Amino acid sequence: MKLFFSPILLFLFFFCFFIPPDDAISEIINSVKSIEPKINGKTSEAHQIQFRTYCYDIFTGEKLPCPFKVNISKAFDEACVGGPGITCGHSDAKHIPASRLTILINNDAETTRILGGVADAQKSNPSNELPTRISQPEYEFKYLSGEISGLLSIRKHSAYPPNNYIFVSPPCESIYTCTTITPVMVEHCGGMNYCQRFIELPKPTPPTEENMFGWWDGYVRCGKSSDCDVPDNIDPNTWLQYDKPYNWPAHPTTNWGQWQFLWELTLLANRWYSAFGKPLVLNDISLPHGGLLDVDSNWKTPHSSHRKGIDADILRTSVPVNMRPSGSNDKRWIKLYRKYKILKNLNLKYLTNPVDYNHLQYMNFINIIVLP
Repeated sequence: MKLFFSPILLFLFFFCFFIPPDDAISEIINSVKSIEPKINGKTSEAHQIQFRTYCYDIFTGEKLPCPFKVNISKAFDEACVGGPGITCGHSDAKHIPASRLTILINNDAETTRILGGVADAQKSNPSNELPTRISQPEYEFKYLSGEISGLLSIRKHSAYPPNNYIFVSPPCESIYTCTTITPVMVEHCGGMNYCQRFIELPKPTPPTEENMFGWWDGYVRCGKSSDCDVPDNIDPNTWLQYDKPYNWPAHPTTNWGQWQFLWELTLLANRWYSAFGKPLVLNDISLPHGGLLDVDSNWKTPHSSHRKGIDADILRTSVPVNMRPSGSNDKRWIKLYRKYKILKNLNLKYLTNPVDYNHLQYMNFINIIVLP
C-alpha cells in the first residue's frame, strides 16, 4: 500500500507542530510610511507615526500580555542623486556634533528637537527610548519627528517574552527584536493619484550663441555662498564654471524643491539675464528631503524656512556691481524688481516679515501631505 501526503496535509502537519503558538504583531496604525520634519517645535498629525504592538495566540486568537521596550537605535541619511558620492541632506562629519549617534546618546531636549523621539500614554514627552512596559496585551506608542530629514531605526524588543514568542510582522531581524526604518522627509502630492518627491534644479543650459534660438537658462546654482562669486560681463561660454551646486561640504546638495517653484525660478532667471547680462545665482533652496537647513552646520537655525522646497535666495553677486544691494534688507532689491518688472506675473514674492528682500518664496498653494 502506498503512503501519500498531499501538499495540504504536509502544510497542516508543519503548521501544527513547528509554528509557535504565540506571535507578536507590530503594525503602523495610521498607515503612513514617512512623515514630515517638524518646524520650530510645532508638531501636528503630519509629524508623527503611531504604532501598535501586541502578542496573540494563533490558535485561540487570545491576546497575551507582552513586555515591550522601544527605542530609537539609529539615525542616518541615505545616498541620493546628485554629484559623485553625494549624500542627501547633512554630512554629519562636517557638523558639530559630528554624529547623529552622539545626539541620540545625549538624550536631551536637543535630541528630540533634532531627531524626534518616541512617546506613549505613560510618557507623553518624547525621548530616544521608553521604559519597559510589562503585562500589556496591547501596547501603542508613537514616533514624533525632529527638525531634520533622514532615516530613523525604531527598535522594539521584549525583555521577558512568553514561551514561543516571536515577532512576525513586519519582517524582523530576530524573534525578540523588530526594527522599523522610518523616513522623515517632505513629500509632495497633488491631484487624485499623483505623487512625487522633490526634484533637483537641473544643470543650466548656457545662453551661448548657438543656444539663443532654442532653450537656454539664465541661472547658475550655488551651494556654499561664499564661493560663488560671478563677475560682470560674463562670457556665456564660461558659464558652467560658475555653476557650483556641490561646493558645500556640510550640505553637499541644496538645490532641490517642488517642481512648480523651480519652474518659476527658471522663468525668473531668463528675465534676469535679459535685464542684467549676467546669471541669477540661486542658493539654498532645500535639501533633497527637506527639513532643517542649518547654515552654521550646528543642527540649529537661523533658517526657519528653506524646508519645503518653496524658498530660494538670490545672491548679491547676481546684481552688477554698480547697482548691487548691500545686504538682504537693502531696498534696492525692491527697486530692481520693480524697475525691470522681474517678478511680474510670476508666482513669487520676496519676504517682508522678516525683512529678507533677496529671499523668494512660492506664492501658490502646494498640497504637501504624507504618502500613504
